[in-house]
Order: sequence, then structure tokens, then C-alpha cells
Amino acid sequence: MNEVLSGDLVRLKRETGGPRLSLFLPLSPGSPRSMKTRVRAKNLLAGAGHALLSDGLSSVEVTDLVGRVRQALEQARPLSDNHLGLAVFADTDHVRAYHVPLRPRELAVVGDRFTIAPLLPTINVQGQFFLLTLTQDDIRLFTGTALALARVDVEGLELAAWTTMPRPRAPQVHAFLADRGGRGTRAVFHGVGRDSDERKTRALQHFRGIDRALREVLGEQAPLVLAGVRHLQALYRAVNTHPRLLDEGIDGNPEQRSRAELHRRAWALVESEMRRDASTAIERYHDLRGTGRTVDGLQESLRAAIEGRVETLLVNVAACTWASPSSGRPVLRLGSPPTVEERLESAVVTTLSRDGAVFVVPDLEMPGSSPAVAIVRS
Repeated sequence: MNEVLSGDLVRLKRETGGPRLSLFLPLSPGSPRSMKTRVRAKNLLAGAGHALLSDGLSSVEVTDLVGRVRQALEQARPLSDNHLGLAVFADTDHVRAYHVPLRPRELAVVGDRFTIAPLLPTINVQGQFFLLTLTQDDIRLFTGTALALARVDVEGLELAAWTTMPRPRAPQVHAFLADRGGRGTRAVFHGVGRDSDERKTRALQHFRGIDRALREVLGEQAPLVLAGVRHLQALYRAVNTHPRLLDEGIDGNPEQRSRAELHRRAWALVESEMRRDASTAIERYHDLRGTGRTVDGLQESLRAAIEGRVETLLVNVAACTWASPSSGRPVLRLGSPPTVEERLESAVVTTLSRDGAVFVVPDLEMPGSSPAVAIVRS
């Protein structure tokens, strides 16, 4: 089971034909093995099974497909406290399951295509970040997402030569004689040379080497978080050249924190940075209104995306939630023509596949009342 990424959304949206099941399951505490989650999954799969039978699948095929989905749900294990939901996409040949860092509404959708609308808000929290831990003895590099943090294996990389901090040199002791005012004796004084400046210089040189070696690992876009005592963080920041080093780090000795705590603290900083990116996109949209660089409305945004003109797409998070079925049961059957939610999905995946940016924003911050608006390329 994987974390869902933008590329997964694009691929899932493009797959069509044959009965398909899209299932979204919120997790309760202790999930996915909690009793509440098990009951939800059982009821959801029962409803989905009836819908698949109505779509023409044989009882044998339905039993097989539902059984494979149930197995995928039972095998899921929470990755962290941010693991709030599961999404499963199944057809007669394949089952793909994903960890979700947001809590989706309980829903099963059956049709000749998948639906990805409930996962669109995850776009805001997708992507990789890096955590660099600094101590007097060594440095360690971790890679993280909303759901997990793992140590980077630096073997074979230039960074491997810089993981051990330089050892302090033995202090130089100087002895000198002082006349004690004619009493016939002299006192011998011992002093230690000022080596703090030398330690600082050596640390800066070492950090420059780390910064240089990190370029082959970090790229240009991944956020970087520092963890360490403040004076080590300050020294590293003095030589850093990575454009996305976060202003705030994790203070204190990282060796005294668990992996889970480091992940929780680092992700809080990264998520805040991601929200700022969305706010910046909203401000830019307002600044460009009236210049011919903005498009209002879902249909207009979709048309601009198909033409390859969308630079940034803003999506109202409220539009990513399917309306409740009239039956009150969380099972939907897709018909024709495409729903508003599906047209929104198309606008998103088309924008992403043509190197545009997508931000899903809160209803109160969304410009206008449309499900989507866009900034177009000049």
C-alpha cells in the first residue's frame, strides 16, 4: 500500500471501461483494525457488491473483487498519527490501495470509471521533504512525507564523506613565568589557547561540504528542515544555499527525540509552508484579475486546461465532496454525462499533466463561488 501522489490521480482518472469500484474509508482510533472501522468497511463493501451486481458483474466476479478489496483493507497498517483514511480502486484485474493523510467521507462509487474527487485535497499535502539532524558528533538526513519519515541511505553519495563531524583538537596549553615582585620566586601560569573560534571555523567548513553534497539529493523544490541545538542551526544557515530551507527548525538535541516526534514536528513546519504556498497563489489570482490572466468558472478553467494554458488552478475544497445519495447509503453509481465532480477531476488532472500547479483551498478563501478558477499563462 502506497501514499497517493499526483501521478496516481492522473493515471486513475484516465482508466476507463468495465465495472470499477472506488472506495474511501475514514479511519477510527486504532484503525484499520478498530471495530468501528471494520463495521464501516463491511457495510460499505456489501453496498458496493450489490451495485456491482446491478452493473452486470457475475456473483463470482463480485465475490472475487470484493474479497480482494477486503484483503487490502485488512492488510493496511497505520504509518503515523497523520494516517486518517484509506482509498481503494479496484476492477476485475487489479486492486490498488492508498494511505490517505486526510479523513475522507465514507463512500463507495461504482461505474465504468474511477472517481478521485475525495482525494483532491491531498494534493495540498503531497510531496517530499527532507530533515537534516545536526549534533556535535554527526549529521543524519531523513526523507519524509505527510505519513512517514525514513533515514536516507547515503552510501555511494558525496554526502557519506560528511556525516561525521570533525573532532575537536586537543587544547594547546601555554606555560609562562611571572616574577613575583622580588621575593625570590617565580610563579608558573598555565593557559589554554582560544580554540572556540577554531571550532566554529571547522564547523562552518564542514557544513559547507554538507551543503555542497546535498545538492545532488535535494534538488531545488523539496523543503529542508533542520533539527539541532540553536547554535549549530545558526552555523548551518550561515552557509546554506538550498532555496527552500525553512526559516524555523526543530530546536534541541535530535538524538533525544524519537523518530515519531521528529516526524510530527517536521511535518507541522512543512505543512505550514505548503499552506503559505496556497495563500500566495490566491493573492496572485486577485492581483491578476482584470489583466486577462485569470479565468473564472469550472467549464472555462477546464477548457483552458485542455488548451494547456493553465498555470495555476484553484479548487474549492467543498466541491471535492460528492453529494449524499438520495437513498442515504454511502454508495453511488456513475452515469452519463459526467457530473460536476468529474469535470472538476478532469480540470485537475489535465492541469497537472501539463505542468500546471493545483491548490485546493478552503471555501471561505476561494475567489468567487465557482468550484474552480485559474491563472493562465501569459
